[in-house]
Amino acid sequence: MMNARGTATLPVIKRFVLLGLGLTGLYVLTYLLLSVCGQYRPMGSGCLHEWEESAFWVPAGFRFEAKQSGPLRRGIMRCFYPLWIADVQCVHSRKDVYWRGSRAENGEWTYETNSWTRDVKGEWIFTNFQPARAASR
Repeated sequence: MMNARGTATLPVIKRFVLLGLGLTGLYVLTYLLLSVCGQYRPMGSGCLHEWEESAFWVPAGFRFEAKQSGPLRRGIMRCFYPLWIADVQCVHSRKDVYWRGSRAENGEWTYETNSWTRDVKGEWIFTNFQPARAASR
């Protein structure tokens, strides 16, 4: 369709499609900029009888510590959560386990210091296995 000046006007649907594509591109580009400035950080996870501290990928600005995680930062993290999951599964999938501990029924903790690497087949394997024991008080 042409207007009085002789320029073509886009139908409303095409405008919404272009707007959606532009916003999606901005969303992905923003995450990529945050991810380029990211780093691997230690994370502890476990329960009363097993504990592990490993490294995981954190884009710039993502903070999981309670003191540094305000409502705005948590909102941004939730907004980029789908891209972050895809990032750590496909691009930043390295897993380094700093240490792992388990507690026996007698209260004694067993610690393992490990490092993960990929073997020839591309599967994750343990290396540098060093067990240690410590009794609880």
